[in-house]
Amino acid sequence: MYSVRKKFRYSAEIAAFALIFVIILSLFNGDAVPAGSFGEDYGINLILDPGHGGEDGGATSPSGLRESEVNLDIALRTQLILAMFGVPVTMTRETEAIEYPAEATTIRAKKVADQRARLELVKSLDNAVLISIHQNYYGDKKPCGAETLYAPTEVSKEFALNMQ
Repeated sequence: MYSVRKKFRYSAEIAAFALIFVIILSLFNGDAVPAGSFGEDYGINLILDPGHGGEDGGATSPSGLRESEVNLDIALRTQLILAMFGVPVTMTRETEAIEYPAEATTIRAKKVADQRARLELVKSLDNAVLISIHQNYYGDKKPCGAETLYAPTEVSKEFALNMQ
C-alpha cells in the first residue's frame, strides 16, 4: 500500500510524461525537430507554470501535501525531459518561494501580484504557449478526470483537445 505522498509522486511522473508526449506531438505535428532548434524553427516560446506557490499552496491532500509542491514537481520533471529533446522552456517559478512586492501585505494582494508577474512574463515572449499545471480538488466525488482550459482561438482549442 502506498502513502498519499508516494501516490502523488507516481501520479506526478505519469502526468509529466503524458504532458511531454502531448506537447511534442501537438507542437511539432509529428515533424522531426533538431535538438536546440525549437524556438528558432518554430517561433514558439513554451512556458510551464506550476500553479500556486509561495503563500498560496492551493489544495492540500489529507496528508498535508500542498498542490503547489505537486505542480512544481510535475513542471520541473517536464522541463528536464523536454531539455533532452532540445526544447527550451521558460518557467514561471522553479521553487516554492515567491518574492512579492513590499506593498503586497495580504495573501490576496500577494496572489494578485504573483498572477500579474506571471502574466507579464507571458506577454513579454512572442508566440508564447502557456501550460499552467494544477491539481483540482472537489469535495464531491462526481467531478473526475482531467480539465483543460484554452483561449478562444482555434489553435488553442486544437491544442486543448490534444491535451485531453
